Amino acid sequence: MTRGLGIEENVEFLGWVEHEEVISYMKASRVFVLPSIREGFSIAMLEASASGLPSIVVMHPMNAAAWVVRKHGNGIACRPSAHDMAKAIRLLLSDRALLNKMRARALELARRHDWSITIEELEKAYREVMSNTI
Repeated sequence: MTRGLGIEENVEFLGWVEHEEVISYMKASRVFVLPSIREGFSIAMLEASASGLPSIVVMHPMNAAAWVVRKHGNGIACRPSAHDMAKAIRLLLSDRALLNKMRARALELARRHDWSITIEELEKAYREVMSNTI
């Protein structure tokens, strides 16, 4: 397909990639594109946010990542079409101020989901449930 589209010089199929290498690719990127229509909270998007990447995700009833992006302003949620995703990518790559604003929001989202904070909130919820049942 890449040959047929004349883009094989711009596309590389890596196969299996270790987690550390994935993170290094993220850190070398400017945006994170998640074309999936079915995601939960999306740990991959959170990892991208920790690397300072705004996310481009698709709006779909089964995609919670779109809700996260809309709520936190850490990226763009677009219709699930190649045209709309390309438009969102071009927008972020051409508007440095918007890119930087979304990068800051992505980093803030990642900070709020640091493991120490998450565990503390989980323990608090467990203690509350336990105190209400005893």
